[in-house]
Amino acid sequence: MKNLLIATSFGLLALSNETEAAVITWGSAQNTTATTDISTNGSLVFARAEGNSGGASATVNGVTFAGTNTLGGATGGMLSGATTGNPDFDLLLTNITSGGGAGLINYDLGDLAIGKTYEIQVFFTDQRTSFNNRVMQFASTDGTHTGATVNVAGDPNQDTSSPWGQYAIGTFTVDADGTPDLTLDPDGFGNSHLTAIQVRSIPEPSSAALIGLGGLSLILRRRK
Repeated sequence: MKNLLIATSFGLLALSNETEAAVITWGSAQNTTATTDISTNGSLVFARAEGNSGGASATVNGVTFAGTNTLGGATGGMLSGATTGNPDFDLLLTNITSGGGAGLINYDLGDLAIGKTYEIQVFFTDQRTSFNNRVMQFASTDGTHTGATVNVAGDPNQDTSSPWGQYAIGTFTVDADGTPDLTLDPDGFGNSHLTAIQVRSIPEPSSAALIGLGGLSLILRRRK
């Protein structure tokens, strides 16, 4: 039993180390269909309603997205006259920030705490009939390593009804390389777009591993 505990301990520590990387690991893209698509995991670090150059904020599912225009070029009308039925959700999705004609762009996520694990959620919406095949590829880089990619469609069903674009959620743990940059790469067109983004602090995998190890230790102690 002692050997089992030691082996399990090493296994959990190895799993913890494998999750520590300064690039983003993505889940699959999901259709944007409801306000509950806004993640509320962990605690909020920042949330931005991009392209809202007037500074109007949008509160959706209890999360307040600050109006901003990080990439410098703002465009509205991305819902193409449609409505989600929620004014703040409409405000969140109808504007984008863009890279001024540039293709691949790095989006600075700021300086986050080393050793902490974060969740990132990105939204891309573009239901304009002239541009309804647009896909934005999101990835990340820490300057040394480049992370996996996820393709997010601006108008997955090719009309103005729900879904209103797509979103993707990823996670990353900040290591000695620092906070990764989010990368945006338009697929088949020339301008990087971002509709909305939030970053949330979530429980660290290493903490979960230690909790599991402590529970196993207690079970083995009781069996003696």
